[in-house]
Amino acid sequence: MAASLSIGLGLQPQHRPYAGPPPVLPDFFAGLATGGEAWAYDAETITADAALCAAAGAYAVRMDLCWDRVEVLPGIYDWSQADRLFDAAAARGLRPLFILQRTPAWARGSAGSPYTLPGSPLDFAAFCRAAVQRYRDRGGAGCRLWQIWNEPNTVYFNEDPLDVPRYAALLRAGYSAIKAADPGALVLLGGILRGGTPAGYETGVVEDVTWLEQLYQAGGGGYFDVLAYHPYCYPLSPAEPQPDGADVGPDLIPDGGFEAGLDGWTSKGGMLALSSAPVYRGAFALYLQADGSGQAQASAPWVTVTPGEVYHFSARVCAAASTPVALQMDWFSAEYAYLSSSFWDQRTCPAGEWVPLGCRAQAPQGAAFGGLTLRSSGPVPAGTALYFDEVRCCRSSSAEHGWNRLAQMRAVMAAHGDGEKRIWLTEYGQPTGTAAIAVSEAAQADYIRAAFERARGIPGVQALFIHRHRDPGTDPSLPEHNFGLARCDYSPKPAFTAFQECA
Repeated sequence: MAASLSIGLGLQPQHRPYAGPPPVLPDFFAGLATGGEAWAYDAETITADAALCAAAGAYAVRMDLCWDRVEVLPGIYDWSQADRLFDAAAARGLRPLFILQRTPAWARGSAGSPYTLPGSPLDFAAFCRAAVQRYRDRGGAGCRLWQIWNEPNTVYFNEDPLDVPRYAALLRAGYSAIKAADPGALVLLGGILRGGTPAGYETGVVEDVTWLEQLYQAGGGGYFDVLAYHPYCYPLSPAEPQPDGADVGPDLIPDGGFEAGLDGWTSKGGMLALSSAPVYRGAFALYLQADGSGQAQASAPWVTVTPGEVYHFSARVCAAASTPVALQMDWFSAEYAYLSSSFWDQRTCPAGEWVPLGCRAQAPQGAAFGGLTLRSSGPVPAGTALYFDEVRCCRSSSAEHGWNRLAQMRAVMAAHGDGEKRIWLTEYGQPTGTAAIAVSEAAQADYIRAAFERARGIPGVQALFIHRHRDPGTDPSLPEHNFGLARCDYSPKPAFTAFQECA
């Protein structure tokens, strides 16, 4: 067997015996989820972020360990950025929790995206083993907390969340490799995102309870020590006693898969047509060819909405060339007057890859109609080709209030003999800013306090991680730029003080 090279640090140790004791953890603790942007940060920013987390009073930090960035070629490891993240956290007394995720191209046959699960779980197991051997006793305390993937019940982090047996195979392989390298380590299930629908097509999220049941049926139950869950409920408070019951409503956009044509669709800055290749699902997709006059966009037929109701809108997009794309919902009154817009997932679409876009937003007061638009994020050259498929909009429900679903998740665990396992809430947060799901900075602080109060009152819940420590950007219309306890420039929001009080 060829030795595994660890860049800058010689040979990767192979199967070195280790018998460290299991980690001793508080009965309840507070953590911060820092987000994947850190893989683009320099050492100075990483150090400043770790200092911010420590100043907030966090016990632990949840950080990405990106397989595709570390092992670009089989057996060749570059741990340099992961070392910076680990060392900065450990130096400030923060306990690291690493998320093992993102498949390198060589492990997925160059197909799909980094969120395509690997073709062979054994490749993932080898990476898990190498990671644990490197960090299990680094800096003294080491890393003893490992999470296998993030939100595997969503299309945003798992290209096919309906293939639960495939994730179960990954979980079994990763768990076994971690335990072989460090028997005392704690292995967390990938954080299950709240809500969703049984098929997942309407929202991009497979229903949490359904997905967990299927994981047990696929043999995954014996391969995690802690169940991880993400009980988002924006823009509602965790304290709101919303009853469970109704599923997400029916799809409001007729034929968002374009199997019957383009009836009601319009375009600006380009020409619409049906495409038989590429398609994401079915026989056809929507093809938009830019005419070079500016932003290229395709708009769906308007749907009827109710003020105050929360709606999901989502789509799949593919571009012939790498292109920034966005999904937008415009709200209109009964008199057809424009009221406001909701934006989400303005991201670059890699050439030839189907990328999921999606948002959950509340219809504003006075809204009677919603108009969904798929578009380039800015002007694009003439001839730029964009393809859209599985375009959906549907009414949300109490299924999206994650805090009110924890009892159902615990019931599934108990039915399979896991009623005593702990639950960690490895992400919860509420954005500020101007997006439809945003709240004021004062309300964000109140939500943080309510989340800790509620988490501490739920039997079996041991940890709550707030997403995130700091805003990674400054656009008030983008939710992901506004979840932070502090602003992008490190100035604290009221939520920073609320976290300190609760940690």
